[in-house]
Amino acid sequence: MLADDFARSGVAPELQQLWTHLRLLLLRALLAARARHGGGQPGHAPVAAIRIFVYSVRDAVVLDWRKAAMDVRALAGVPRSWLSGSGKELTQADFERRWCHRGVIARTGQHGGRFTMEFRLTAAGVPALPAAPALAPPAAQDPAAAAAAAAAAQRGG
Repeated sequence: MLADDFARSGVAPELQQLWTHLRLLLLRALLAARARHGGGQPGHAPVAAIRIFVYSVRDAVVLDWRKAAMDVRALAGVPRSWLSGSGKELTQADFERRWCHRGVIARTGQHGGRFTMEFRLTAAGVPALPAAPALAPPAAQDPAAAAAAAAAAQRGG
């Protein structure tokens, strides 16, 4: 999954960095879903992995959009003279090359003279996770406490 053998995969050179980024986000989503639902209901982990993946991609896109759409030095809360560098870390064109290929993940446009971004990747069609089962009372979670509670109930107190 992490091997970068793009010669066999047919991934275009300009998309290889995006492909690697998406593979790492997917791996993170799979591990997070497994950790969350390892002992849970069958079927929960795949649905959770898809949702975690989409939300992770969205977070990465929004972070890059903020870098492309505004001067992040203005958001630092300190005088600009304290911060060195040009300020713009990512241009609009860089953002579009990174995330807007064929408009699958994101699409940019203009509205009222301002650049806009639409995040297009969704988890639509992925069934919602069933409600989590209610947590058992603390006594039921601790076997020793459960045994003590059962013994107390038998004694009538």
